[in-house]
Amino acid sequence: MDTTKTYELAGVPTAISGNNRYAIKLKEYFCGSEKKISEPASIIINVCNSENEMNFSGEPMFYAEGKGVKINETSFISNIGRLQYRVDNLFIDNKPVCIWLYYNERHNIRRMIKTVMTNLNPYMIGRETEEDRFIVDTLDYSALWWILAIAFLKYDRVFVHSGMASKENRGIVLAGTGGCGKTSAVSELMNEGWKYIAEDFGVICSDGSIWSIPKRGAISAEDVSFGSERLIEVIDQLPKWQKIRWNYYTKKGKNPIIAPPLENLYGFECIATKAKIWKVVCVVRSSNKKIIEKKVSVDEMTTRISGSSFRVIREMYNILYNVQAVVDETCRNNFPLISDIENEYCNIIKKALENTEYSLLEVPINVNPKLIKEYILKGLPD
Repeated sequence: MDTTKTYELAGVPTAISGNNRYAIKLKEYFCGSEKKISEPASIIINVCNSENEMNFSGEPMFYAEGKGVKINETSFISNIGRLQYRVDNLFIDNKPVCIWLYYNERHNIRRMIKTVMTNLNPYMIGRETEEDRFIVDTLDYSALWWILAIAFLKYDRVFVHSGMASKENRGIVLAGTGGCGKTSAVSELMNEGWKYIAEDFGVICSDGSIWSIPKRGAISAEDVSFGSERLIEVIDQLPKWQKIRWNYYTKKGKNPIIAPPLENLYGFECIATKAKIWKVVCVVRSSNKKIIEKKVSVDEMTTRISGSSFRVIREMYNILYNVQAVVDETCRNNFPLISDIENEYCNIIKKALENTEYSLLEVPINVNPKLIKEYILKGLPD
């Protein structure tokens, strides 16, 4: 029985296979991008039933970090917590990127203890099950997103840590580090009839288009504190135990987070797949008493966008620095330097900004996202 499902991630044909409960969970996560594709998949993700399925056929050529990282000519195996993953052909042109995932689940008393600990974590509300923890380990900036971020470079696409919204195919990109107001500002734009594309990670192409990816939305107590009716309604609909935890941690000043599926957060009718960039704004918190908009050079804008994006896929640096440290010259030629990846990333961003309006927005620490929205919409053509 063929258990493979196909998806279009930011226009890139992708396949996910596997029949265990973790494979099912991953397919559900990506269901918003499910699509029948006729061409061969460019990215293939296999969720394994055993660790043996993902091992190399022979011995690894090199090891790093106490054998935690195993390296062959064009492949590597690593782990994050209980998640082990193998990647083939990530840096090889004209070959599909193959990814194997294996999750070493806990059993009996260890699982019970972990479940209790998860229920005490203010950042895991609504993600208490073993399958949810697999998604957290796999997708919350840990393994899969950084791999996809590099794979997309082959197709002139880059991940950007940003909020994105569209209206009549005009797209707005709000880049910035965590906590700068991206999520709240996107919510405010949606109150003005805009559609959601991203609130944390979106994709920018060299042709100036932006794409959504099916990453779960993330809402913090700080986002809700500004009074968005849309976000308040989401919190009001939480199951009783989750709402009790949310209110408790909010009162304690812990800034709890929930990450519901996008369709639950915004509704399918309010989600867009792609748009053409109209405006890019990099939002930064500052000591200013009011919002200040500044025109900056394309180099300055690119540096800020790349800085805020690469900081959340730190595992990429861990793997590639290990590779450069231990492999021989022949093998090293199949793995790029970090600087090569960053340069390619920046070139794609610069090309996407060529015919786009862009600026830096310095905002006070506790600015109301409605004011950010007003600055963003300045000069919007009729």
